[in-house]
Amino acid sequence: EGTTTTTTTIELECECLLVAAGRLPNVENLNLDAANVPYDPNEGVTIDDNARSVGNPNVYAVGDCAAGVPRLTHVSGEMAKVVVQNGLFEDDWKLSSLVIPACMYTEPEYATVGVQGGPEDEVDVYATTLEHNDRAILESDNEHGLVKIYCKKGTGTIVGCTIVASRAG
Repeated sequence: EGTTTTTTTIELECECLLVAAGRLPNVENLNLDAANVPYDPNEGVTIDDNARSVGNPNVYAVGDCAAGVPRLTHVSGEMAKVVVQNGLFEDDWKLSSLVIPACMYTEPEYATVGVQGGPEDEVDVYATTLEHNDRAILESDNEHGLVKIYCKKGTGTIVGCTIVASRAG
C-alpha cells in the first residue's frame, strides 16, 4: 500500500572532473532580424516542428543553432534528414516524430532511446541487471550494469530502452 524508497549515497574522490556542456549557438552576427528570423542569443533560432523559423518559413535551423532541441550530434543529424526530406521531396516529416538515441560517456556509460517511463507514459517496464550475463561477466565489470526496456502498456511493443553499463553507448 505504501511506497518505499531506498537511496544510496556514494562519495568519490578524484583529481579532476570534465564537464562538457553548455554550448551556445553562434547566431548573433547573422543579421537574422533583417530576415524576420526570431532567435535568442542563448537558445538559438526559434523553429517549428519542421525545423523552419517561426518568423520566416524559408529559413531552416538544425543542430546547435536551433532553440528547444537537445544539443547532441545524433539530434543534429536527424534534424538535417527532416529538412532535406521536406525541402527536396515536399514531405511533412516532423521533429516530434523522431526517436533519437543519447549517450553519456560516464563510467559506467548511460545510453537511452525513446520513451523513458515517466509518470505521463503508459508503459510496462522490464528491468534486469547484468550480474548473471556471461558476456558481461567475462568482458568487463558489466555485471553491475542495468537494462530497462519500456513497452507500450499491455502490447509488448518496445517504445524505449535505457542501459547503464560499460560500453552501453
